[in-house]
Amino acid sequence: MKIYENSQLRLLKRSLNVYTNQHNAISENIGNANNDRFVRRNTDFSEMLTRVDNNSKLRATNERHIGSPEQPDPLIGQGAEEDVDLSEEMSLLAENHIRFDFAAQILRRRFEGLQASILGRSR
Repeated sequence: MKIYENSQLRLLKRSLNVYTNQHNAISENIGNANNDRFVRRNTDFSEMLTRVDNNSKLRATNERHIGSPEQPDPLIGQGAEEDVDLSEEMSLLAENHIRFDFAAQILRRRFEGLQASILGRSR
């Protein structure tokens, strides 16, 4: 059994990559807010996270679960041909930061638990 390569860890690592890409896209939108010829980049990368492994135990079993396919996230930007609304982009950036930080904390705790197990310590 590979302790560093299970479906939950792969999902957490993939989510960090998605949130990084989202951060870059939102930052580009903010940076070009005053450019009249700039076309806003869509920052909805959530479909990348829905591609989980078939043997993954992570499933949305309730329509109120985060990322449930039946209920799209209303806070994620939808259009690609709209003007940049600076306050909306800043709120998307803050939300994306919270999601990234949450995934990073979970990943850190998982690796700390593995480290404690390897070294024979209790948490």
